[in-house]
Amino acid sequence: MKKKQLKQLRNPDVEKKKKEIIAETDKLLATANGIIPIFNGALGCHLLYTTERQQYNQVMKADAIKNNFPFKDITELWKYDFRPSEQYGMAHLLRMLTKMPAMLRNLTANSGLVCRGVLDIEDAIGYSENLTSPQNENALTASSTNADDHRLESIVSNSVVSGLPTAVDLSIAQLSTGILARRAVPPTGMTMQEEIDSLTEAEAPDYHGPLVRYENVTEPVFHGATEHVTGYTPEQAARFFYMSNILENRSRQPNDLESIMIETVTGHYALFQITQISSSEVTATAVHNEIATEMSSNYKITRTSELLGCDNKSYEPPLGSFLLGDLIAVKQLRRKNVKKFCLFKRHIVEQTFHVGKTGHGVVLGSGVVASPPEGSGITIGASTTYTGHIFYPVVVGGIDPASMTAAPNPQLSIINRDLSQAQILSSKPDAVLTRQAQKFNDNWFDYSPELLNYFVMLGSSAMTAARTGVFDLKKRILTPLVENGLVKFNLVKRDTEKTWFPGVMVETELGFRAKIIQVDPTGCTYTARILDNGNNQAREFRGGLVFQIKQPTTPSLHPGFFDELPEGSNGKRVIKAVFGGLEIGENGEDVERKGYPHTVSNQRMAQTTEPIPIPFEFDTYPFPLTPSQYEYIKRIVDRKLPISVGIFPIHSGKTYSVAIAALQSALARPNTQQLVFVPDDRGARLMVNHLLTLPGIAGMRLVRMISQDDWRNTPEEDRTKWDYPTILNNFLENIVEDNHEDDNQDITMLAEKYLDGQTDATDVQILLQWFLAVPPQIIIAKFEDFFSNPTLLEMINNVSSIQFDTADQAAQIDLVQACVQYPTATFGLMGDSEKDPPVIHSMSAYQAKMAIGQLMKKCVEWIIFPTVYAKEMFSSPAIVKFMKEIFYKNHDFVGVSPQGYYVQSRPDIFPTSPLMSPSKTADAQEKKFSLSVQP
Repeated sequence: MKKKQLKQLRNPDVEKKKKEIIAETDKLLATANGIIPIFNGALGCHLLYTTERQQYNQVMKADAIKNNFPFKDITELWKYDFRPSEQYGMAHLLRMLTKMPAMLRNLTANSGLVCRGVLDIEDAIGYSENLTSPQNENALTASSTNADDHRLESIVSNSVVSGLPTAVDLSIAQLSTGILARRAVPPTGMTMQEEIDSLTEAEAPDYHGPLVRYENVTEPVFHGATEHVTGYTPEQAARFFYMSNILENRSRQPNDLESIMIETVTGHYALFQITQISSSEVTATAVHNEIATEMSSNYKITRTSELLGCDNKSYEPPLGSFLLGDLIAVKQLRRKNVKKFCLFKRHIVEQTFHVGKTGHGVVLGSGVVASPPEGSGITIGASTTYTGHIFYPVVVGGIDPASMTAAPNPQLSIINRDLSQAQILSSKPDAVLTRQAQKFNDNWFDYSPELLNYFVMLGSSAMTAARTGVFDLKKRILTPLVENGLVKFNLVKRDTEKTWFPGVMVETELGFRAKIIQVDPTGCTYTARILDNGNNQAREFRGGLVFQIKQPTTPSLHPGFFDELPEGSNGKRVIKAVFGGLEIGENGEDVERKGYPHTVSNQRMAQTTEPIPIPFEFDTYPFPLTPSQYEYIKRIVDRKLPISVGIFPIHSGKTYSVAIAALQSALARPNTQQLVFVPDDRGARLMVNHLLTLPGIAGMRLVRMISQDDWRNTPEEDRTKWDYPTILNNFLENIVEDNHEDDNQDITMLAEKYLDGQTDATDVQILLQWFLAVPPQIIIAKFEDFFSNPTLLEMINNVSSIQFDTADQAAQIDLVQACVQYPTATFGLMGDSEKDPPVIHSMSAYQAKMAIGQLMKKCVEWIIFPTVYAKEMFSSPAIVKFMKEIFYKNHDFVGVSPQGYYVQSRPDIFPTSPLMSPSKTADAQEKKFSLSVQP
């Protein structure tokens, strides 16, 4: 065939073509000689499916017997020179070609398998892909009629490829035909102008910017090396340089990062999370403890790293496109750098959020705190509602921001636990909702269910975010000054004055925790109370890096909550009245209202001037009730009204009235629960002390719910014998001492684990066992402690009354949440309308208006609920006169002589009086309750 072809090329004009054919043939022969041994060596190890392995052993065994190779069993056949290329064909060759790049990287230059034609294998791979395309599905069967096939078959049969051209040998010949045909077609390149026109909008400035001095594109059209050297201009060289840079970046960086993110990864890999981003490198921190222990936990991602895409290609990582919290699967490390890695798909949701005083967005419906990535250019203004896309990083340790629960795998505990903060990727102001918030802030709007849903979402989400307490992701350097259980430290004012405030929980890298209680705004000096984590060394607070940590708190109300409430229920009517709907009159009937007016209504006194006859059973209390107290208590116990409000001034028996109302409700309905929410630990202690003085408390199942950690950090003077950890400890000790029945061994073992410190009071099983044995009738708690415990909410399911003591310090959104959780209960608010509501430093004015509100002032000014106004103050006439002049100018109070027992029970008001001690009867009742199991 060579002679025939050479005769056809006698014409001198085609002499150049003859040389090209000979050169291409030499390359193809070298490629074939290189592929055959690679195929023979790789097929048994890399190219067979599991189902083909047995057939391969049988074929090899039969070939060895045919060639008289002696062997005892198949394990000795590794010595036999088996040539799979004589038995396997195109299917397995194509399978090898797809794996060829990876296989060649594992070969050495001295292996003998890399020949001078190995560079042509890329063309073979491309042609093999073309073979498998739909338009060429018949290429294999039709190729035998092609003259080039016969020519190359003859060349291969007479070449250095040993043996007959069977199986893979023929397949290589066929692939070589395609390669030669491809190279015979000259490339159809673009002109300079066409290449310039193909630049993207992002690429064009990188090309035109440096070349602004050149007005017109000069196309180099020369022939021969000499003409190119003499005619090529500096302009053309400069254009090549900048176009080359663009093409290099284009070939290595992905056009769309989202398109190459992965859902799953196979083989060996380690999980890392992006923890720091700069213009030149990205820091990734190992998620798993073993990686952080055995090697350095922080590694760098640079432009030399390889980002592996789901398209099986590698790219230069676009460093500016990563987000804090991105999760990656690292496939290879090199010293302190990440060499190869994959990027997991991101969880991005379009949501509505409102911006508070800290400059962070609060996602409506979840209370998640979100902020734009640093350097993103996204700007958001305070007191504005937006709609945008939120990125939620995967939570690998700490608290999930969406569900406010612990991360699902606590063994994966990254050092930077605060990286789970969501990030705002886009934002668009919602002018309609922002205007509605403005109207509510001005106390003038038209009620509608849609607006109510928005207002409650805004208030509830802002409260959840504030109680969670993480608004700063950065770690700060802490140099503490420790004194008497308090730690003082300074931070840079411009970085922290909006995001570090009282209530924020912090932790150092050494594990010490503290809660900020005071801020000196002039120098950004913070005072924090050191918290005991159960470690005896916790008081030895040390410096280092400090960062904010999340706290489990009340969940945010979800959209559509109002429609889910039973129509006409107490809870639904109360919520509607709070946000501008129908008010609830003195007789319990709804009264028409159209939003909130500007003007303040006259006070409507529900209490008559004439004393109300008080039943005989109320005379047995330590001191006589006033008519106002009795009226409030009667309304709570009778349950004829959805809600009752008590507007009582200072020293008027507010807490005492709430305690009696709870006790009388429990006596009237012994199989129900009465909830009393107090503002702080001191309020809880006073409520318990008041209850212990009341007749009828004997045998009453009373508990002050407080978590183990909070109880441990509560001052000794604010603890009581009725605290849940104390009662639980006595209860479990009785189980261990008295329970010897076989059917209760599991409970006994659980009790022993708790007493040995192997579990704590938050254990769900412990809580369930206690509630089954001793179901409480009166529960005293801080609102956030109670509603942040989902197990407790599930078990307390038959609530008769819910009262907020010192309601002037309660958030109106807490009343709404109680109405949603227990819509059939009777509600009570007891407080002082002249006290200012609490201040939440993270909230904007709009958020505070929805979340905190001014419940007691609203009850007075707009008369939305049935209200009892107290006229008595337990103080001397001189003190009453002083109080009226300073705080109560519009009120008419009379002084009532304090009762002796009442003086003893209120050391906060009368500090010179000794602290009340429960009577022997009450002490015996408490001991009996806490040590016995009652049905």
